[in-house]
Amino acid sequence: MSRCYNLVYSWTIPNISENTDEGSASRRNGELNKTDEKVIMFIHGGGYISMSTKTHRDLIHKVSKVTGRRVFAFDYRLSPETRFPGALYDTVQAYLYLIDTGMDPKNITLIGDSAGGGLCLALPFYLRDHGFPLPEGIVLFSPWVDLTFTYPSWKYNACYDYLPTDISSWDKNPAILYLGAENHAQLCRHPYVSPLYAENFEGLPPILIQYGGGETLRDEIVELARKVKGSRTTVVQVEEYEDMPHVFQLLPLDKSQQAIANVGRFVSALQRSPSPE
Repeated sequence: MSRCYNLVYSWTIPNISENTDEGSASRRNGELNKTDEKVIMFIHGGGYISMSTKTHRDLIHKVSKVTGRRVFAFDYRLSPETRFPGALYDTVQAYLYLIDTGMDPKNITLIGDSAGGGLCLALPFYLRDHGFPLPEGIVLFSPWVDLTFTYPSWKYNACYDYLPTDISSWDKNPAILYLGAENHAQLCRHPYVSPLYAENFEGLPPILIQYGGGETLRDEIVELARKVKGSRTTVVQVEEYEDMPHVFQLLPLDKSQQAIANVGRFVSALQRSPSPE
């Protein structure tokens, strides 16, 4: 039986960009006692306003089973009670917690869906920008990477997907709830919010992107894949599943089983490949 568990965080995240404490120095210098165990760090979706490790428990179990790894999942703070950068701070803290317990970053693979997929990219951007070690690999299920809602698939795929598209009012728009109405215009294209607008995608771990051909996020994900493929140093594998909706891996479908099986193969290949520095 595969082992799957989650840990829930509720504390306030400190300003981790001020790396003056002893723990930060130890993380940078690799001085902590390490274990050889390989794990999955799972980041759930829900538009930054809903969902939890409990709603994703079935998917987390499937990921654990197909990869043969234990899964570290956590509940980050949700908006509108906690706005950006709360969810990102919690995600960074969770990653650093794994390192503090002795995990080698090169043995940690990130997996996330929808908004959790956005955090799966925002996290390595933050780590890269602040000199922290990067994880082994990244798996994205229908990542939400553009909080501007500007790509046309939000309209032409609306009839095929289950995501609500009535975002005309601020109280229904998850991006507004996450960023705040007064900050949305300024922050919506920040790479920690919308990873699609990052200046570059160089030096990231290998990435697997899976998405549905019938989902409203299709166009922004296709553009993300194009940008990552245009990098010189980051390897990406892209899989479009015809007619599938947003995060179809959560649904009891044949293509969902196929997609999850491909995650197992991708993660297995990471174990046989040299880890990125």
